[in-house]
Amino acid sequence: MTRGLFVRIALSLGLLFATEVSGQNAAPAPAPARAAKSAPQPASPSTEIKSANANLPPAETMLALVRTHILALDHALRTNNFYVLHALGGPFLQSRLTPEQLAQAFANLKADRPDLAAVAIMTPVLTVSPEITASGMLQMVGQFPTKPKEIRFEMVFQPSGGEWRLAGMNIVIAVAPMVQSTTGISPVAPRAQPVPGAVAR
Repeated sequence: MTRGLFVRIALSLGLLFATEVSGQNAAPAPAPARAAKSAPQPASPSTEIKSANANLPPAETMLALVRTHILALDHALRTNNFYVLHALGGPFLQSRLTPEQLAQAFANLKADRPDLAAVAIMTPVLTVSPEITASGMLQMVGQFPTKPKEIRFEMVFQPSGGEWRLAGMNIVIAVAPMVQSTTGISPVAPRAQPVPGAVAR
């Protein structure tokens, strides 16, 4: 999940979007004797943004998903018990990885002994707008600006039983601009067709 320097495109809950519509200063043309039928007007940028994100869960839900699963990973790393993190996974993850395989996937991260608990009180910055993939999965990419190393994440969730369940997670512990370590389970290759597996870049 190493993507060089991330550009911060979302703030607050990582989910605030800004749009700007430039105005025209030219004087209006005189009205004709008989009004012509007006042409259809394009949708405003704000409407398009709302439509494009209509299927996303609320901002609070997405924030809770990110925090909950990174904290579950932190607990797993501290206790060497990945059964809780595995239980939080959806059918896609659980059918492909055992708790033991999850532990192996995050072995490099465990060796670095990172402190992930700070995510409980920090707000993430999304570096890519959250999206629903063609396969119906929710994908979020961002970072927690912790010091001296920041926590970068990529998470994918699948809808299951009326809630979002973990399908894959990549975690990077980095000192910008150099990436120190990365590990996790990669759920997408390509995004629309998830394929899990341990990654270490």
